Amino acid sequence: MSDRVIQQCATMSNQELVRTLTIERGNFDEAFLGVAESEREKRVLLIEDFINDVHIAQDDEEGEACSIGDVLAKIHANVSLWSILTVTNCLDDVWVIQREYKQWLVHHYTDDEYLASVFYDSEEQLKSTLRFFLLLEFWTAEEMHDLNTWKPVFQSRSPAFLIKIISELGEILHTVKTPIFSQDQKGQLVVLVHPEFEKQAQDVVDENHDKLEQLYDQAEHLAEVGDWEQELRIYDILSELVPDNLAVYYNRGSVLIALDRLDEAAESLIEATVLGLPEIKAKVDLKPRRGSLSSVAGRVNPLLSLVVLSQQNDKPDAVHYPDYIDDVELLLLQILEKRPENIRILHGLAIIAELKNEIAIAIQHYRDILAIDSQNEAAQTQLAYLKQTEVKEP
Repeated sequence: MSDRVIQQCATMSNQELVRTLTIERGNFDEAFLGVAESEREKRVLLIEDFINDVHIAQDDEEGEACSIGDVLAKIHANVSLWSILTVTNCLDDVWVIQREYKQWLVHHYTDDEYLASVFYDSEEQLKSTLRFFLLLEFWTAEEMHDLNTWKPVFQSRSPAFLIKIISELGEILHTVKTPIFSQDQKGQLVVLVHPEFEKQAQDVVDENHDKLEQLYDQAEHLAEVGDWEQELRIYDILSELVPDNLAVYYNRGSVLIALDRLDEAAESLIEATVLGLPEIKAKVDLKPRRGSLSSVAGRVNPLLSLVVLSQQNDKPDAVHYPDYIDDVELLLLQILEKRPENIRILHGLAIIAELKNEIAIAIQHYRDILAIDSQNEAAQTQLAYLKQTEVKEP
């Protein structure tokens, strides 16, 4: 064997040497492998000990070093749906394991390069192949997929709605892309399907959207006939299926007021306000489509959508907000008269006052909170900030 080969093996890192003698063994002739084996012996490098140096992280946590046995023990039926386990073997190759609705999914990476994805029908099948991967033994799969070619057919923040759709996809091959991969700031989950099944999957999604609109229609009918208990039941369902629709929470709050469940009503109204914050804080004109006003604050159309309009205010720094915010404020003030010690209501009113640039009113709300709970950190912090930034009007 030439001095060049001896020198090449001598300059290999321990990781490169182990890779050569294990998973890449088939790429070299016996003479080269003999030199590599001699170099391993010279370093007193035990492959068995090297192999057991693996790392595991769950979701976006930092993770920890552990043994192969520890990794295998973490694969079990109680792993949360769409939870991510990132397993790195001793060669820094990576399996990203995701718990699917009925299967397990593995994304394989080498040198940070995505290679392919593989579905496993059972925990046992996954563990068997994972053991090969960690022991640096040959492993393969009947079918590998490039998810970069798959098509998104539905996205939502609602696990309940996602599960409903997935349960109806049947044998359509699919996966769920989580915010860990998409980095979606709204926390939306995305259903991806193989291109071959895109049309079938879209039909399932469309059918579920039709059912959703039927729920909206039921809610409107129940409001008209004054069946508040049943209307609330519909809004409870909708709040699970469409957690981003602030109109659902607004209308739900209105129903709870009618049922004299005031604390719950306040929570729902505050949630409606919070859902609108991203658009409001973007300082654009927002205008909701309104339904008929049947009470002092009225009801918002369940199909409400926020439409971005052109800026029409001469003051470029003015904060624009949809008019339902005024309705929420009126309702919260009405509830506060009967629940004067409810700190959550005062916080909600303070947020609204800040959105409307009514700083003096916001300050008073925070003072009212501190009068009830002098140690309330949120009120202390925000009050100090507002006092520093308050500008007296001429």
